[in-house]
Amino acid sequence: MKDVKVGMTGLWYENLWEWNLSWRRNWFKWEKPIVQDLYQELESCKPKKDLDDIWFWLGDRNGSYTVKSTYNKIRNDMRGDNDKLFFKLWTIKALPYAQIFYWRVLLDKLSTAGNLVKVGIQGINNMCVFCQNQEKTISHLLFTCHKVSKI
Repeated sequence: MKDVKVGMTGLWYENLWEWNLSWRRNWFKWEKPIVQDLYQELESCKPKKDLDDIWFWLGDRNGSYTVKSTYNKIRNDMRGDNDKLFFKLWTIKALPYAQIFYWRVLLDKLSTAGNLVKVGIQGINNMCVFCQNQEKTISHLLFTCHKVSKI
C-alpha cells in the first residue's frame, strides 16, 4: 500500500472506526501470527474522526522519515546485552564478508534448513547432514555437532 493515509485503510460506521486493510498477496503460514499481532496493535490505534490525516514519522523530531532516523530507531530499540558483542564484531580486524557472516550467525539469519522450515518452506530435510541426530540450526552446525567439530 503505497502513498496510503490512515483514512484510506478503514471505514467509519456511525462513530466507530473499523480497519479494512488490503494486501497484495496471501500470507505465508509464518506471517499469520505477525498479522494478527498487527491487528491487535491497531485496535488500540483509532483515528480521530475530525482531524486531518497527515504523515508523521515518530522516529524523528521533525516527523520526517529518513533512512538514518530508521537506523537510529532500530539501534536504540536493540540496545542491550548484544550491544557490546555487536560493537566488538564491527571493530575487529577481519574481512568484511567474515564480519557479515558472524553478524548473520548472531542474528540467526543464515539459511539453514531449520530457518527455512520456520518460514514455511516445505520439503526440506531438517536433520543435520553430518550427524543425522539433531535439527540443522546455526548453533548445532557451528558449536554442538560432534562430526563438524572434528573438521
